[in-house]
Parts: sequence; structure tokens; C-alpha cells
Amino acid sequence: MAIAKWATEERQSERRVSRWIMLIAVATLLVAAATGAFTWWQWSESQRPKLVTADARLYINHAGNPPPELVQLFWRNGERPAFRGAATVFTVSEDGNQHEKFGLSEITVDWQSTSTTLVPFGSGYAQIPVDMNKFLGLLLVCVKYYDEANHSYRQTFLFRRGAPLNDHILTRLDELPSKRDACKRASKAA
Repeated sequence: MAIAKWATEERQSERRVSRWIMLIAVATLLVAAATGAFTWWQWSESQRPKLVTADARLYINHAGNPPPELVQLFWRNGERPAFRGAATVFTVSEDGNQHEKFGLSEITVDWQSTSTTLVPFGSGYAQIPVDMNKFLGLLLVCVKYYDEANHSYRQTFLFRRGAPLNDHILTRLDELPSKRDACKRASKAA
């Protein structure tokens, strides 16, 4: 009887150990799968063009009649070329509930160029007329561009007025974190 009891306890102990081994194996597989998925995502992100704001300004020439008002945007490109970029500027309220479209512009290499091909580690430029009488507090810039395989990409940039740079003609625009769906909501509202 003591031997049978001992054998039963031993089997139960072996089952508990094998359950723990199974749980550890499954947890290890899940960690390996998550690591692989994250690595793949990082790799795929590096294989696409990506724009980063280099500078953003609001230009208001008060001497003009009416005063010309422009948003000037400068970007740096990542390690992949970007093609046929376009930027749409909206004004949005602080709470995000009001939107109004200001305008659309191609993204070119610089202010003198007509080329919309941004080379790797190159720069891009857009200039869009705005009406500051309709300004709601923030500027939302919705960008769309393509890669070599004609896949489209979208990026969202949000700006608020910063400090004047010189004689109140140029004002720096400070970039803020933006939500991915902000451009969809602004496009539907405008």
C-alpha cells in the first residue's frame, strides 16, 4: 500500500513538472513570436520613405494689400526615396472638433524646383496659402506620397504658432504630437 501511494504521488509530481515545462515552453514560443513580429515590423518601417519635419514657418507680410499669408514646410526624407508627395493644410480648433481646409500643394525638392522626387536623405518643401482670419488655433498638415513600387503612405503633422522670428513677418510653427485619424476627420469635415 505504501508503494502504491508513493507511485501515485510520484506520477502526480511528474504531471505537475510536465505542466510547468509545457507552460514555460509555450511562454518561450510566445516571446519568440512577439520578438520576430517586432523585428519584422521594424524592418518593414525602415524599407519605406518617411518624412521628418525639418522646419515649419508661417509667413505674413503685413506690408502687402491684402497681406500674403503662407505656411512654409520643410521635411527631411529617410533612407528610401519618396515620389509625388502632396501636403494638405487644415486649420483645426484646439479640441479638434472644428476643421477648415486652407489648401493643397505638391511637395517639391525646394522652393524653386518642380521635381516631386525626394531622394534618400534629401529634403522636401511645400508652400500653401492660408487665410489667418479663419485660423482656429492649430494647423494640421496631411501628407501623402509614394515609394518606388507605387505604394502610398500617409503622415500627419500638427503645428501651433510659435515665436516670431523677425519683424513678425516669419513665425515659427511648433510641432505637436498628432493622432493618426486626424486627417480622415478633417477631410470629412471640410
